[in-house]
Amino acid sequence: MDLSAAFKRLDKSNRRLLQNLLSLLSAEGVHRISRLLSIIVIARALGVEAYGTMVFVAICHESFRSLSKLSGGLLIIQCKQRDLLWIAQQAASLNWGIAIITMILQWQLANVIGSYFNQLEAATLLKYSALAHLLYPLVMVRVNLMHRRQQLKRFAVLSTSSVVVEDLSCAFLAFYLQSAWCIVFAKLASAAMWCFLFYRYSEDNIEARFKANLAHKLLRQAIPVFGSELAKQFRLSCDVFIAARVLGPEAFGFYSFARNAAIGIAQSLGNAFLRAIHPYLAKEFSRNEGFSSIWRSYGLCLITSSFFVLQSLLAPLYVPLLFGEAWQGAVKLVSLLCYASVALLLLDCSLLIIRCLNYFKWEALLQSAGLLSLCALLQFNYFDSAYSFAQAFVIGLGLMSFLLMIALIAYLYFNKMPGGHYE
Repeated sequence: MDLSAAFKRLDKSNRRLLQNLLSLLSAEGVHRISRLLSIIVIARALGVEAYGTMVFVAICHESFRSLSKLSGGLLIIQCKQRDLLWIAQQAASLNWGIAIITMILQWQLANVIGSYFNQLEAATLLKYSALAHLLYPLVMVRVNLMHRRQQLKRFAVLSTSSVVVEDLSCAFLAFYLQSAWCIVFAKLASAAMWCFLFYRYSEDNIEARFKANLAHKLLRQAIPVFGSELAKQFRLSCDVFIAARVLGPEAFGFYSFARNAAIGIAQSLGNAFLRAIHPYLAKEFSRNEGFSSIWRSYGLCLITSSFFVLQSLLAPLYVPLLFGEAWQGAVKLVSLLCYASVALLLLDCSLLIIRCLNYFKWEALLQSAGLLSLCALLQFNYFDSAYSFAQAFVIGLGLMSFLLMIALIAYLYFNKMPGGHYE
């Protein structure tokens, strides 16, 4: 079969989707290599408990960073052209206020978080990593505009470069310091590189402006999206927070390693897929061509998921070979948690479709329901090992992703809603 001829027969929108998807997946392939190399070095340099502390700090930091979604920047990707300028200007100004508030919150709550989750060393690390939040407002609107224009090849190169800096600097510092402090310096270095690259290699220069009435209007639209993103962030990390309380230090260290080696590596590939289809779906739905794009998105989603299945099958070979015999006991955990990546990708794909239909309130409600259900499942059950905890996590995610996908397809079909609907 002539692949080049088949590619040329696709319409412009589908060609752009495949080009963007290939660019992002290629970039994420580089990211996966750097993440794998960093995990190998860090796992050999740090003990089990120090590794668990490092993962805990990284996830807490990213949870606080999700507060940046309140600025409304994500609405830039799918807003109408006539609204683009004022949304971008107000988002640029709101980003700075939210970044300062986020930094203060993380600093002030660090001791409370460390005490509650029995991670006392993490408190100090969270305080100093909070400084990274003050850098991102420099380029956040530029990044959103790049997504809107589907300039994802450029985004892939710039984003991957900063992520590789984070991975490799964390590995180097872990080897040199042999301490969880490596994550603090890595977060600061990554934020600085991210801002430098996107400021240097993007042409947009949106002036930040604040008008109370427009800011209020943007916040009113952004709050459901923010609620959804916040619920998503905690859904992606709630298992780590709960595991820190219900598992012992050693079991939590093994679970943190397995999760990082399975979901942590696979998640970058899933995020690349979601970034590629978001502007594509928004454009297709605006043209009332939603059904074909939905099937195409789910098909590409299943193809991407096949890599996670392969990763699971190969875990017994690469875990002891790459990470050393000290992590031999985590092989089954890694294999099992790879299937959580499949469920997460299907679930997030369905929720992204709902967002592109502008059902922002429904998306936030479903994200919150998924978070609460998963927390209840993990918090109010007894687990005698990290493996039984991981089993419950994977099964819960799998049921949620399957039920939502079936319900969404059925709803759109029977209500004749192929796209273009607005709340």
